[in-house]
Amino acid sequence: MKVIRLRQIITHKSPTRREIVDEYTLLNDGDQEQTHVIVEAYAYKANLHIYDSNAGELALYTNDLVKEYLRKQDDSLASELVNSIETHSKYVQWIILPKDRAIGVGETRIIRFSYADGKQAFSRITRTIFSLPIFKVAKTVSPSDTYMSHFTIIPPEGFEISVGKRSVVEMMPDGQKIPLGDSHRYHETVGVELLEFALPIRQNTVDFETSYSIIPERAERDLLRFFFYGLYFLSVGLSALALEISPASVTKEVANAFTVLDASIFAVCIGFIGLVTNPLTHRMKFAMVLPMTVSALTALIIALKG
Repeated sequence: MKVIRLRQIITHKSPTRREIVDEYTLLNDGDQEQTHVIVEAYAYKANLHIYDSNAGELALYTNDLVKEYLRKQDDSLASELVNSIETHSKYVQWIILPKDRAIGVGETRIIRFSYADGKQAFSRITRTIFSLPIFKVAKTVSPSDTYMSHFTIIPPEGFEISVGKRSVVEMMPDGQKIPLGDSHRYHETVGVELLEFALPIRQNTVDFETSYSIIPERAERDLLRFFFYGLYFLSVGLSALALEISPASVTKEVANAFTVLDASIFAVCIGFIGLVTNPLTHRMKFAMVLPMTVSALTALIIALKG
């Protein structure tokens, strides 16, 4: 049994929450049908469910059962594997197929490992008013691998992908890093609704790394920017006017007009902070303190001049 293709599908359920599916295409290149599949992993997978292309959920041996079986083997490799499992440097995913769904000789089968991503995204520290988490995807392809690796990233509905720096290089024996492109069978599809990468197998190790963020759609970004900067410049304009106006001009009607405008700006900011739930606007909620503060200062200036 060997792996002939690996595809990792990263689907965002929200801007900050991801569900990952590792999709292995297996080929039974042996001389008898197989009901056991062993796939190694190097990290714990939370909320793991396993399915095959015959639309059924599959059972998995626990680590304790795997270790118990390996300890019965008089084999140094088995002992090393037990040690790797106990130190959590490697996880053995031992899958049992029902007898009526065995993989026949020469047949292929897709096995999917679906799990939740437990990693915390990085925060992007920029001047933008949006809270943009950064996600990283990395893979090291060994020349001994028998399959190409594919990555597909899908944003949640109503959001877009903003891709960051990408690096895919072949590590040469002399220490050089050779960038890979189409001529090396490396492929990428970069768009706002989909990211896809296909990594080739080379004579030397291939290192791949990219980062990306989930952002609001452009129309929403522009609307929110207009909304924030409109409130901010309106509050600054009122404050400047309050500073320029003479105390003698601050009649009851003028004071009431300033009070209504300041209160309106303050109320709109409070409403935005309390009602908008988009996780990418958390930083914008903090930014709303600016027009609120300026409006409060304007009210104080008018009160002192009145």
